[in-house]
Amino acid sequence: MEGMSYPTRRLGAAKLPAMKAGRRPAAAPDKRDWRATAGAIGGLASVLLVAAGLFYTNDANRNQQELTLQGQIAVRFSTAINQLGQEQDDKLSVRLGGVYALQRLMVDSPRDEPVVLGVLYAFVRSHAPRPAVRPREVPPAPADVRAAVAAIGARPHPERYPVDISGTLLGLGHMSLPGARLAGANLSGSALFHADLTGAKLIGADLHDANLHDAVLTGADLTGADLTGANLAGANLSGATVTADQLARARVDARTRLPAGH
Repeated sequence: MEGMSYPTRRLGAAKLPAMKAGRRPAAAPDKRDWRATAGAIGGLASVLLVAAGLFYTNDANRNQQELTLQGQIAVRFSTAINQLGQEQDDKLSVRLGGVYALQRLMVDSPRDEPVVLGVLYAFVRSHAPRPAVRPREVPPAPADVRAAVAAIGARPHPERYPVDISGTLLGLGHMSLPGARLAGANLSGSALFHADLTGAKLIGADLHDANLHDAVLTGADLTGADLTGANLAGANLSGATVTADQLARARVDARTRLPAGH
């Protein structure tokens, strides 16, 4: 009706909560931030999975390589043993090849060094056995036996594995063993039965504490050899190249035949 006024009604006004002065409404979370975080976590997880896969793959590869290496060493060892077993006279070069192969194997596989040494000791004993009756002269040792003795003297870890070739008759006259590591070796007449090292080249050899009892060292060159504690009782050093200082560090007795001037 004209002249009458009606109160106006604002729709929805009653439903709006009262806002405190100075307080802003909380912002809605940005979906882009969550997506970025999730993507970063997923990327990190992928990197970790790849790293774990590479680790296990490399570990498996290492194990496979170790198995392959051990297989190759086993083949080399077996081949060398077969070469040493060629007893025919015309197979000397084959036996020498076996000796050199075993010498190399000691370097390539340190943990097999004692096994290889045992084989070389057995080879020397079987090819240069001590006879029941002592001969007046010791015949020269065969070339393959000399090679085996040289390989033993050149073993990589002499401090761990002392030489033991007892029960043999070794004629190593004029053999060249420069720098041979024979520390603690039993080269006595009673064990090796009159070991003959006549004219042997033992320049710089490590012979400390070696048992050279009754050994023949006539004309041997012991220049620079370590004879500390070596047993030279009854040994024949006539014409040997050795100094008084070296002999003073060794053990001699009344039967030891020293070079002229000593």
